[in-house]
Amino acid sequence: MARASTPAKPGRRAARSTAAKLAPSVFTVLLNWNGWRDTLECVHSHQKLTYPNQSIVIVDNGSAGDDVGILRRELGDACRIIENGQNDGYCEGNNVGIRYALAEGADYVLVLNNDTVLDPGLLSHLVAAAEADPKVGVAAPCIYLYDDPETLAYPRRTDRWPLMLSVQLGVFFQFLKAKEPAGPAAVRLLDGCCFLVKRRVLETTGLFDADYFFAGGSGDLGKLAMDSGFEITAVPRAKVWAKVARSFGDRRQGALAYAYWGPRSEILFARKHLSRYQLLLFGMLLPLRAAVWLAAYGRRVRSPAVLPPLARGIRDGFRLRISHRPAGQDGSGGIAGAWAARGR
Repeated sequence: MARASTPAKPGRRAARSTAAKLAPSVFTVLLNWNGWRDTLECVHSHQKLTYPNQSIVIVDNGSAGDDVGILRRELGDACRIIENGQNDGYCEGNNVGIRYALAEGADYVLVLNNDTVLDPGLLSHLVAAAEADPKVGVAAPCIYLYDDPETLAYPRRTDRWPLMLSVQLGVFFQFLKAKEPAGPAAVRLLDGCCFLVKRRVLETTGLFDADYFFAGGSGDLGKLAMDSGFEITAVPRAKVWAKVARSFGDRRQGALAYAYWGPRSEILFARKHLSRYQLLLFGMLLPLRAAVWLAAYGRRVRSPAVLPPLARGIRDGFRLRISHRPAGQDGSGGIAGAWAARGR
């Protein structure tokens, strides 16, 4: 019996090799910043993926410790590791890896947070959904909480609303419990934790907008993709479990960080993409929006310490000078124009 089974092994390897050649190539871009333990756990789950034609690119975003050395010792040549040398944030840090992937001929790029664990079928389900419909430019998984594996975090109900409705009113409904779609479903707001994007989308829209630095870049990229005629679909059979804000330390530190980056990114997105009249409505709702932000982040921190980063996030969202703007937006109108002028 053992002898009979031995010749079959090369055949199975040949079959896998043939499947890899036929399957579109996927490069996973994984950003590390002082989080080598999470990165190792993520890579080990990635190595169990059933998809045949995939590679991993780790970009170290200027970690303070010996993350690069540890990752190289533990992973060997299983991954390509790029040392960024400085912390360029989520957006430009991922751009470094995406540029490498595209230069290597990637058909797809999987943008993936390092504090995640993957279902083995993740990539197969995402690629199948994207290949089945040429209009689909981005495929996103269902994202669950690592510490509460049955709790769905994405897509939220508001992520499936028309985008401008979600931008204006979604913050007021963020406490609605997310419900897993019965099948592939269109979403309009893209979460940056994990998504698969076609090469053609990136060649059309460009990469992440570095103005956002941390939060908001994925929503911006998704908006540009939809403006270019592509669709974003959530694939419920593709599953990821996320630790959420692990790079900032504990839950409290993560909440304080998001109290700054969340408002900043929402306001910046509005300045980049909303019309003059939409900006006027956004400004009218800003006091209510700030109250919701305070409630959302304050309940995690349970301290007045949330107020300074929240105030700075709102201020910087309006005052930040915009270096990149979608085609057709000149930045001269309404609230955004007035605050942008102050920021120059």
